[in-house]
Amino acid sequence: MLIALLISAALPSDVPRQLGYPIFVRIEDDRCAYGIQDMIMNDPAQITDWIRRLPFVLRVDIVTNANSPSGCIKKAESAVHDAGYSNIVVRRGSEADYGYLGPPRP
Repeated sequence: MLIALLISAALPSDVPRQLGYPIFVRIEDDRCAYGIQDMIMNDPAQITDWIRRLPFVLRVDIVTNANSPSGCIKKAESAVHDAGYSNIVVRRGSEADYGYLGPPRP
Protein backbone atom coordinates (compact mmCIF):
# COMPACT_ATOMS: atom_id res chain seq x y z
CA MET A 1 0.00 0.00 0.00
CA LEU A 2 2.80 2.41 0.88
CA ILE A 3 4.51 1.71 -2.45
CA ALA A 4 1.30 2.48 -4.35
CA LEU A 5 0.96 5.76 -2.47
CA LEU A 6 4.54 6.73 -3.22
CA ILE A 7 4.16 5.91 -6.91
CA SER A 8 0.87 7.80 -7.04
CA ALA A 9 2.40 10.85 -5.37
CA ALA A 10 5.28 10.88 -7.88
CA LEU A 11 3.01 11.02 -10.94
CA PRO A 12 2.26 14.34 -12.65
CA SER A 13 -1.24 15.65 -11.93
CA ASP A 14 -2.50 14.90 -15.46
CA VAL A 15 -1.56 11.20 -15.28
CA PRO A 16 -4.31 8.82 -14.13
CA ARG A 17 -3.61 7.48 -10.64
CA GLN A 18 -4.31 3.90 -11.65
CA LEU A 19 -2.39 2.91 -14.73
CA GLY A 20 -2.88 -0.25 -16.75
CA TYR A 21 -0.36 -2.50 -18.43
CA PRO A 22 1.11 -0.22 -21.13
CA ILE A 23 1.49 -0.77 -24.85
CA PHE A 24 3.22 2.21 -26.45
CA VAL A 25 2.18 2.97 -30.03
CA ARG A 26 4.49 4.80 -32.38
CA ILE A 27 5.66 4.77 -35.97
CA GLU A 28 9.16 3.56 -36.96
CA ASP A 29 10.42 3.20 -40.51
CA ASP A 30 6.89 3.87 -41.81
CA ARG A 31 5.53 0.89 -39.83
CA CYS A 32 3.48 0.57 -36.68
CA ALA A 33 5.71 -0.17 -33.70
CA TYR A 34 4.36 -1.38 -30.38
CA GLY A 35 6.58 -1.08 -27.31
CA ILE A 36 5.88 -3.57 -24.56
CA GLN A 37 8.31 -3.74 -21.65
CA ASP A 38 11.74 -4.29 -23.28
CA MET A 39 10.36 -5.37 -26.68
CA ILE A 40 9.33 -3.64 -29.87
CA MET A 41 6.73 -5.54 -31.90
CA ASN A 42 5.51 -4.74 -35.41
CA ASP A 43 2.84 -7.40 -35.81
CA PRO A 44 -0.41 -7.06 -33.85
CA ALA A 45 -0.56 -10.88 -33.60
CA GLN A 46 2.58 -10.65 -31.43
CA ILE A 47 0.70 -8.35 -29.06
CA THR A 48 -2.20 -10.79 -28.82
CA ASP A 49 0.16 -13.68 -28.12
CA TRP A 50 2.11 -11.73 -25.48
CA ILE A 51 -0.96 -10.41 -23.65
CA ARG A 52 -2.54 -13.89 -23.57
CA ARG A 53 0.55 -15.20 -21.76
CA LEU A 54 0.38 -12.68 -18.94
CA PRO A 55 -0.91 -14.15 -15.68
CA PHE A 56 -3.55 -11.45 -15.16
CA VAL A 57 -3.88 -7.85 -16.18
CA LEU A 58 -6.68 -5.70 -14.81
CA ARG A 59 -6.44 -3.09 -17.56
CA VAL A 60 -4.37 -2.46 -20.68
CA ASP A 61 -3.39 1.09 -21.62
CA ILE A 62 -2.75 1.86 -25.29
CA VAL A 63 -0.36 4.78 -24.84
CA THR A 64 -0.12 7.22 -27.72
CA ASN A 65 1.74 10.37 -28.62
CA ALA A 66 1.11 13.12 -31.17
CA ASN A 67 2.62 10.96 -33.93
CA SER A 68 0.75 7.70 -33.22
CA PRO A 69 -1.25 6.87 -36.37
CA SER A 70 -4.91 6.07 -35.70
CA GLY A 71 -4.64 2.87 -37.76
CA CYS A 72 -1.83 1.62 -35.50
CA ILE A 73 -3.85 2.49 -32.40
CA LYS A 74 -6.87 0.56 -33.72
CA LYS A 75 -4.68 -2.47 -34.51
CA ALA A 76 -3.31 -2.43 -30.96
CA GLU A 77 -6.83 -2.20 -29.50
CA SER A 78 -8.01 -5.10 -31.66
CA ALA A 79 -4.98 -7.20 -30.72
CA VAL A 80 -5.64 -6.71 -27.00
CA HIS A 81 -9.34 -7.42 -27.45
CA ASP A 82 -8.45 -10.61 -29.38
CA ALA A 83 -6.40 -11.66 -26.35
CA GLY A 84 -9.59 -11.61 -24.30
CA TYR A 85 -9.39 -8.21 -22.63
CA SER A 86 -12.15 -5.63 -22.70
CA ASN A 87 -10.82 -3.13 -20.16
CA ILE A 88 -8.71 -1.14 -22.62
CA VAL A 89 -7.94 2.56 -22.27
CA VAL A 90 -6.39 4.66 -25.04
CA ARG A 91 -4.54 7.59 -23.54
CA ARG A 92 -1.93 10.15 -24.45
CA GLY A 93 1.18 9.59 -22.39
CA SER A 94 4.82 8.68 -22.33
CA GLU A 95 7.23 6.06 -21.06
CA ALA A 96 7.96 8.30 -18.08
CA ASP A 97 4.41 7.72 -16.80
CA TYR A 98 5.09 3.99 -16.41
CA GLY A 99 8.66 3.83 -15.13
CA TYR A 100 10.29 0.45 -15.66
CA LEU A 101 7.44 -0.86 -17.86
CA GLY A 102 8.41 1.44 -20.71
CA PRO A 103 9.87 0.05 -23.92
CA PRO A 104 13.46 0.55 -25.06
CA ARG A 105 14.16 3.78 -26.86
CA PRO A 106 15.00 3.51 -30.56
